[in-house]
Amino acid sequence: MRPTDHDPYATIAPFYDLATAGFDEDLLLYRELARRSGSVLELGVGTGRVARALAREGHRVTGIDRSAAMLRLAYQRAREEGVEIALLRGEMAAPPLRARFGLLICALNGFLHLARPGEQAAALRVWRTLLAPRGVLVLDLPGPGGDWSEWNPGARPLALDWTRPLGDALVTRLSTFVADPAAQTRYHTDIFDVVERDGTVRRYQTAYPLRYVFPEEMLLLLERAGLQLRGRYGGYDLDPFTSASERMIIVAERGRRSPA
Repeated sequence: MRPTDHDPYATIAPFYDLATAGFDEDLLLYRELARRSGSVLELGVGTGRVARALAREGHRVTGIDRSAAMLRLAYQRAREEGVEIALLRGEMAAPPLRARFGLLICALNGFLHLARPGEQAAALRVWRTLLAPRGVLVLDLPGPGGDWSEWNPGARPLALDWTRPLGDALVTRLSTFVADPAAQTRYHTDIFDVVERDGTVRRYQTAYPLRYVFPEEMLLLLERAGLQLRGRYGGYDLDPFTSASERMIIVAERGRRSPA
């Protein structure tokens, strides 16, 4: 499957790293798993935040993303840091790869971007074929103690998320979404206002859907894809998963059964 021509991140890629600035809570988990697993494939690599961290420790890392703009930045960041990452453009639901990996990572809500009907189930079946015999797949998903409460149908007011510096400019992020609980999907709109030093304001905007996955549904998706749950956790420290957990960390491996 070739990546679609539409790239919802092309206009906002330069601001993507600002959204995750200072966030590294998940890196210790991925580093520990990579030490045991060997080669790594990051699905939805973006600008390479996770991939670069693992490459710096000497791991062989491949990253795939549908966004050419994101991949250009990932390549640039990797060169600046002196690390090597194999970067591929393609749909993460159907990576153009035949190799097998000891660790597959879909970090920080990346799985929710598989929003077309049946896409999440199809992706898991494909990802199973990319796992080495003792390899593991890690999904980082929202948990019930996080932002699951906002499911009343309809649009939300535009919210101010943050204002952060970028060179001589200031960037402000505003966001909103329309909730469709019947489809378990939120249709997000992100706006980035860039205020230059001379007062000039430029606005960049994108829209994309996120399809949420609930705990028991996730277990069923894994089973039907021929994957076996190794653990479901409530955070990056692998604490127990409960109704109060803000994250749902899924660690799975190839099951003995073929996909249903």
